[in-house]
Formats: sequence, C-alpha cells, structure tokens
Amino acid sequence: MIKMPVVVETWSVDSLAECLDGVGPSLYRKLCSFVPAKGDTPKGRDVWSLLNDEEKHELVEAIKLEFPGDNI
Repeated sequence: MIKMPVVVETWSVDSLAECLDGVGPSLYRKLCSFVPAKGDTPKGRDVWSLLNDEEKHELVEAIKLEFPGDNI
C-alpha cells in the first residue's frame, strides 16, 4: 500500500496536475478529469482511492522531485 503524502491530502487535483513537473500526460489527464465544470475542485485525498498503484507511485515520485529532502 502506498502512503498518501500530505501534499495530496491538501492540494486540489488541478494543482497537483499543473504544479508538479513530474506528472506525466496520462496522470495529468486523469487528475484533470476530476475537475468539475462548476463547483469546488476536489482535493487529492478525495480521489486517491480512484488512482491505481502505478499512478499513486508516479504522483509520489513527482512530489519527491518537487520537494527534495522533505519527508513526504
């Protein structure tokens, strides 16, 4: 089981997609697919269970690249 980083708990899915350079095109599209046309954008914690292990791993690695040395 992959542990959810704090960044995923607190950032919106569009911020995760747009602000993390290590997010690839496929994960980017999936994260953006959770953004509603109207209303509040969900946090990463709200969609974490909808990501497969490969996507979770990619997101964790992207966070590590963005915040090296942080204990995520």
